[in-house]
Amino acid sequence: MRHEFGIEDVFRKKVVTETVQEPLSESDAEAELERLLALPENKFLTEVTVNRIQIEAADSAITALEFAQQRIHQRVESTLAIRKAVHGHLESIHANAEAVVTTINEVLAHAHPVGEGADGRVVIDTRRAYALNPEVCYKFALEETVKRGRNSMIEEIEIQCAFYEAASALTDQRIGVPEPYFEVDIGSSHMIVMEKLYARSIDDILRGFGTLPEGFNVDAFCDALTSFIDAMHAQNLYHRDLHYGNIMIRQPGEVDTEINESPMGYVIDFGLSGYAYADMEPYKKEIAGATFTYDQDYGRIESVRSDLKSFQDRQKGK
Repeated sequence: MRHEFGIEDVFRKKVVTETVQEPLSESDAEAELERLLALPENKFLTEVTVNRIQIEAADSAITALEFAQQRIHQRVESTLAIRKAVHGHLESIHANAEAVVTTINEVLAHAHPVGEGADGRVVIDTRRAYALNPEVCYKFALEETVKRGRNSMIEEIEIQCAFYEAASALTDQRIGVPEPYFEVDIGSSHMIVMEKLYARSIDDILRGFGTLPEGFNVDAFCDALTSFIDAMHAQNLYHRDLHYGNIMIRQPGEVDTEINESPMGYVIDFGLSGYAYADMEPYKKEIAGATFTYDQDYGRIESVRSDLKSFQDRQKGK
């Protein structure tokens, strides 16, 4: 089901308070300045000569701190870019940079990880009563430790949009795709905001961190997954990373809906996904002279079928 979330539903508005703060002492200003300069994202304050000279030449720690804070704010404003997913394409929108930073910091301070791979970490805000929107989750890009030719966050949300639109147009919607909402770049942070799923990965389920719903039909699920892949390939869309962690099964008891409603499950994580057209090898990508080879989309379906049936038998005490 498509949601219409505005920027104000996801990013906290800047709060203006009338509280009068006590002026910083020189020692407090010096300590705060040292903290700011030590942050990796603020390296430009010392590596850019004009900034370093201005800070070192300041007549007090308070003056130096004010300059550093001003430059950080200017940099945040200049690097902020937000794109909203709208019917399969991205539209650039405006938001208050401080509100975005505040929201990101709040999310990270109360983050509960719901998935993590080599290239990204997905979290939800645990403060359900206070979160701006408890129906979203946040995927933060991690630096690639092993080069796999992964998509940038912009490329990832673009291909996720394509998968979501293609899946939404299917008559058979037993397999879904999380709806993407926003892609955010600010400083060195890159993030996708998307639909939170009430589901568990097959990997989680097999390790005991989830379950199969009562009456779950493993064959129907695997057949639906095959049909989903067929339909995506017909649109020239290839996932290329369909391992047990990227296939999810909807969980009972987490939302006030019937578990037999569609979808049965979801395909997630489009960091390696892409298009492939005629005369293209769909499971290879070349970037800057390097060739990357990916898993075939159908490759794990039969092992999923076998492992889920074995798990189901154990659930039933067989």
